Amino acid sequence: MKKKLMIILFVLSVLSPTTAFAEAECTTAPISSSVSANNTDSIMPLSDVIVWKVKVVNGKTYRRRYNATKKQWIGDWELVP
Repeated sequence: MKKKLMIILFVLSVLSPTTAFAEAECTTAPISSSVSANNTDSIMPLSDVIVWKVKVVNGKTYRRRYNATKKQWIGDWELVP
């Protein structure tokens, strides 16, 4: 009887910290998701926006890549096949 009681107390003591941690984790999850949903104004893209610019000279079409984020040209003008 004494041995069973010791085993039960040991099992309860081992399991009690994990249940407390699980409760704390569950209560913080909705708070963090609601905060991130409200901060949509502060989202910034991490990659640059790259676009093609096109011009026509003497009936031939040329293109060149342009970094719209940094407002810089990338490479040289190339003839469009």
